[in-house]
Amino acid sequence: MAGHASGEWPANVIPLARAAMPVTSEIKVDAGTLELVRQARVLLRQSQLKRRNDFDRACSLIAGDKNTTTERYAAAFFQGLQLFALRRLHVFPAKAVTVSNDEMWLARLFMALSSEDYTSAKYLMALRVAPVGHRRLLFLAERLARILCPTTLPQAASLAGAQGSHP
Repeated sequence: MAGHASGEWPANVIPLARAAMPVTSEIKVDAGTLELVRQARVLLRQSQLKRRNDFDRACSLIAGDKNTTTERYAAAFFQGLQLFALRRLHVFPAKAVTVSNDEMWLARLFMALSSEDYTSAKYLMALRVAPVGHRRLLFLAERLARILCPTTLPQAASLAGAQGSHP
């Protein structure tokens, strides 16, 4: 606020929780989540080196090809995030031991999709991505989640199988 030094709030103003938390705060996470974030960081860095294609055409080609590589999914996904993100996302270097809020969002999105929690995935997508990009980015993120979170898939598959076996 104008006239106030070092971000202090005047006595008659109650800051909102979102306003009080810095956008680039660091979060300490467990080893599994940190590994997921590190893998996503590496894929992001690799995708930044790739040539940018027409996003819609890339999604159509990926959807029609069952042998699409992880790198192609990642390149299209991160290009879509750059196109449709509501704000610039903050990503730490690959070897950082903490994660940013945006990286935690990405990890939660992948974990929700790998456990087939589509309601949470749609909610998370709405927090960071414009509505026009939701469907295509969820499609790409779901495949990346299957690749990056393979340990949670057997649990989700066994739960789905157990639910389906009961009359």
